[in-house]
Amino acid sequence: MNIQEIEKRFKELTLLPQGTDLTQYPLTEHIGFEIRMTEKKVNGEVFTPLELVDKMIEISKPKHTKFNMDLCAGHGQFTVRILRKFANEFPAFDIPSYLKNYHWFNEYNIDSSLKLIYIFGESINLCIGPAQELKRMPCDENGNWIKGIFYWNETFKKWVSKDIVELQEIVNSQPTTQTKSKSKSLF
Repeated sequence: MNIQEIEKRFKELTLLPQGTDLTQYPLTEHIGFEIRMTEKKVNGEVFTPLELVDKMIEISKPKHTKFNMDLCAGHGQFTVRILRKFANEFPAFDIPSYLKNYHWFNEYNIDSSLKLIYIFGESINLCIGPAQELKRMPCDENGNWIKGIFYWNETFKKWVSKDIVELQEIVNSQPTTQTKSKSKSLF
């Protein structure tokens, strides 16, 4: 998947007009999201404006050859902008390889996690659950996190590997949005 396809899918899910130009890095003008207030209230989602994301990336100085994590990833705006930065700086930048080998997402909301998979593909590293439990991620013999998509199982207090079909089944078994807002979280 290339940066243009990722940005196209991102714009689709965030309701940014498809004509919005995200190729500049860093952005200097405000590019916001058309977020409905009910979604914000029900899911507690707050989206960081893209020009602020770019400023935060500049401060953190990510490297395309080092481990990066998008905590509370939402729709992946930090990752979209990091990928744009790297694609602009390194014309031969290999996005699929980077996402598989150097980048992780953490997202608490399973619906947002499915959106991340749609935007970035199924070969991402994604932890669906509370960030404070990342310390329990399964590791290989060298202490490196095992790659893939993981879901926090609160009952067994451990991360469990899941595929897209299993995640969709979890979503389908959840109460409706109206009920979900009044009930406990999935995790």
